[in-house]
Amino acid sequence: AREAVRRIVDGLRAAGGEVARVCLAANTAMTDIFLDRDVEGLCAAPYRAAHAGHETVRLPGLPPVYIPPLPAPFVGGDVSAGLAALLAARTPRPFVLADLGTNGELALVTVQGELLLASVPLGPALEGIGPECGQLAGPDVVTRFSLGPEGLAAHSPDGSGGPARGISATGYLSLLGLLLQWGVLDASGLFVDASSPHLMPLARRLATGLRRERGRTRLCLPRGLWLAAADVEELLKVKAAFALALDALLATAGLAPRDLAALCLAGALGEHIRPDLLEQLGFAPVGLGSRIRAVGNASLDGAALLALHPEKGAALARLCAVARVLALVEDPDFHHAYLRRMRFGV
Repeated sequence: AREAVRRIVDGLRAAGGEVARVCLAANTAMTDIFLDRDVEGLCAAPYRAAHAGHETVRLPGLPPVYIPPLPAPFVGGDVSAGLAALLAARTPRPFVLADLGTNGELALVTVQGELLLASVPLGPALEGIGPECGQLAGPDVVTRFSLGPEGLAAHSPDGSGGPARGISATGYLSLLGLLLQWGVLDASGLFVDASSPHLMPLARRLATGLRRERGRTRLCLPRGLWLAAADVEELLKVKAAFALALDALLATAGLAPRDLAALCLAGALGEHIRPDLLEQLGFAPVGLGSRIRAVGNASLDGAALLALHPEKGAALARLCAVARVLALVEDPDFHHAYLRRMRFGV
C-alpha cells in the first residue's frame, strides 16, 4: 500500500508537480497496516483502536501523511473524511452517512451537530463476493434485471447479451425486487412453487426455472446464471443488519424516519441502486426512499478537502471525540432484533 502511494507521489513529482502532503482516509485496520502499527485490538472483543487518528505522520519516501480521526474501532478515517465532505457541502440535517461494504458503517449528524455512530458486520455480499454468481461490476456482468412479455432479461452496462460472468450487487438487489414484486419470493426469502394458485402467468413462467437438486434450491436465470436459495439468505442477512443499525441510530437520537433530511449512501452501490428498491426490500423505512442520496466516493472527496485544508481537521476531530458509539452487538436483545428484521420489506 505504501509503495502504491509512493509511485503516485513520484509520478507527480516527475511531471513537475510538488506534493506538500498526503491524506490517508481508510478504515482502522488498513490505516494501521499502512502505518505498521499494532492491530491486535481489532482482532477480538472487546475491540479497541490503537489510536484516535487526527495526526500527521512521517514515513520514508513520502510527504507528511495526515490521518483523519478514527472515531471507533470499526468506524475509521474513510467515514470521518466522508463526514467532512458532507458537512462542508452543508448537507441538510439530520442526515445519515452510510457506507455499505464488508462492514456497514453509519454516522448520524443531528440538527444540534451531535454525532452518533454504528457499525455492523455485513459480509462481502454487497461487494460481489459470496453469492454463487457474485462478481464486481464490469464487462459481461449483470447489473440489472427486468421482466417483460418475453420473460426475464439480464442487462449488463456494455449491452452484451451472451453468457455472463456473474451478477453484481445491484444486479442481485434488482432481481430480488422483481421476484418479491411478482410473488416468486415471499417476504421471508423463500421461493414460491410454480404450482401456487396465487402466481400470475408471467410469474408462474418464471418460477418454472426452480430446480431442487441434492438438497439445494436455485432459480435458473438468463445468460447461464442462477440464484441460489443460500444467496437470498446472505442478502437477507445484509438487509437485516443494515436496517437494525439504521433503526438503532434513529431511536437513540429520538428521531422518526420522517425526521431524517437525507440518507446519504456512499460508494458505487449508492450511485447505481434505485432508492425505491432499497425501500421495497426493507433496507430503508417506508417513506424514506425519496430522501436517499447517492454521494459517490465521499471518502475521497473528504480526503481531498483535508489535504488541501488541513486546518479543517481540528473541528472534525472535536466532533469525532465526543461521538456516541452504539455497541449494537453487545445489546442483550441484538440477536432477537436482528432475527425480527430477517424479512424483506420490514
